[in-house]
Amino acid sequence: MNNPGNVDFQKLKKVLEEFDFECRQSKCGSSHYIFRKNGIKKNISIPKKKPVGKVYIKNVIEILELEEWYEANCKILS
Repeated sequence: MNNPGNVDFQKLKKVLEEFDFECRQSKCGSSHYIFRKNGIKKNISIPKKKPVGKVYIKNVIEILELEEWYEANCKILS
């Protein structure tokens, strides 16, 4: 997990939606989209830009507890 590849916003959105996260755009005109899911206290904020930065990818990996999966499959996300 030291160097996750940059990922397109739409691909990351699709992954989060597969994990039952709902997406909404901030009402204050921000470029960030908020992903939330019942039962998970921490919302995920991701900017809609190409590509999504590594810090956001790491955050998603940690919240979804996918560290081991990422280590085994990191080339898929690159």
